[in-house]
Amino acid sequence: PQKSKRFNTEIWDEIYSSFTRRKQAVEAFHEEAISTLTAAASPAGREVRRLIHPPGDESLPAETVAHHGHDEHIDDSTESPNDDTPSDATPVSSPWAISSPLTRLSVSLLAPGQDRFFVDQADVSEKFYQMQQYVFGLVGSSNLALESDVHLILSLSSILLLQNNNRIHKAMIPFFGHQLYTKIRKQNLDSWTTNAKFPAAAMVNLIEIAQDVYNKKKDICKAGASILTLASTMDSSIDKQLIMSINQLIQFLPYDATNLEISETTLITRYLVPALQPLFDHRERNVRLEFTATDLADKQKRPPSFNGSPDCIITTFPHATDDGINVGFGEVKRSTMAGDHFLVNWDLMRLEMFGKGALDSNNLSANLAIHIVAPFVTFYLIKLEADGLYTMTELDRVQIPMSILEVPAYLSNFTRLKNVMHIFESFCTPEDSNIDTSWQ
Repeated sequence: PQKSKRFNTEIWDEIYSSFTRRKQAVEAFHEEAISTLTAAASPAGREVRRLIHPPGDESLPAETVAHHGHDEHIDDSTESPNDDTPSDATPVSSPWAISSPLTRLSVSLLAPGQDRFFVDQADVSEKFYQMQQYVFGLVGSSNLALESDVHLILSLSSILLLQNNNRIHKAMIPFFGHQLYTKIRKQNLDSWTTNAKFPAAAMVNLIEIAQDVYNKKKDICKAGASILTLASTMDSSIDKQLIMSINQLIQFLPYDATNLEISETTLITRYLVPALQPLFDHRERNVRLEFTATDLADKQKRPPSFNGSPDCIITTFPHATDDGINVGFGEVKRSTMAGDHFLVNWDLMRLEMFGKGALDSNNLSANLAIHIVAPFVTFYLIKLEADGLYTMTELDRVQIPMSILEVPAYLSNFTRLKNVMHIFESFCTPEDSNIDTSWQ
């Protein structure tokens, strides 16, 4: 009995000691995480402050800034602008730090001219200019955080960001409240979209093929032959492209989704290329979609000047030469980075810079922006609506399949994807060869 009692005491002492050690480790981890997040918030606020530094003040040096990768979801964009970062905060070192001067957003505010944008008799151009003035004044008194104020930051580059689900920054309510924000997006979509739907019979056929492949009733070769035969019966080139994307997905996707973290390179090559390239590649129209940037094995070796390459580019070659015009851009983030609103919104801002720059330099009607935070893909159309006013309108948001098991559910999005492709083909071309000019 004495030995048994001593043995039990030793067991419980060890259990309590183990519990104490784990508790201390968790507390230490929490303290370190809070310290890291607090330090990381400082360069985020300061970087945006530099981006929108008012003209005329030459006191801002071209210094090193923390650059977080390459650049959606702004579900908490209703938070008020608030940044308590001290002005002398020291940026945290980062493997993506670049020493090249930061490209600043345009903050030259110009009053709207005679060419104005109206929705339901509301002067959107005037309201947008008033919001710009408010944001311009806000910059002088406080920092704007990229994590929560992306709508306001983009307005200083003459971009009105129009997102679904009423994701409007609360500072915009005095200017675009009373459902005006929603009405603007709805008017754009109503004037751009088509009533054409993806054929229901073809969708059922594709669902059956995908299910047969998953259940091992049909091999990849027979499935591919069936899909190609189905594509050849379609009259619409867009329907054919959609069907060809399913052929590619069935060739590359695993049967079931993996639980392991997927690298950006694998995400692009195995999942995104099969899903997106058949939708926008068009050999007869000389249009190509290419993923031009993937993560390196050693990020420390990335050149210091690497800050201007998007992950994805859609290029049209109107003269059948090597001199193409970029009509679309894409940025990619893995699913594990979805919670990092700085990086996600940085991608959104990069897409705006690329798209607006292409519009201004290539005389385009519009430019497509593809914002990917796996497994979700959000499509935006950047378009000049009036003097000094560009809209960045969310067209749609779909979830791409990560396995053959998910392909049948993905097929339900085909009518919506068909609308996105129709809008892209109608507007994202040089104006001299634009088929649809009814928007002008």
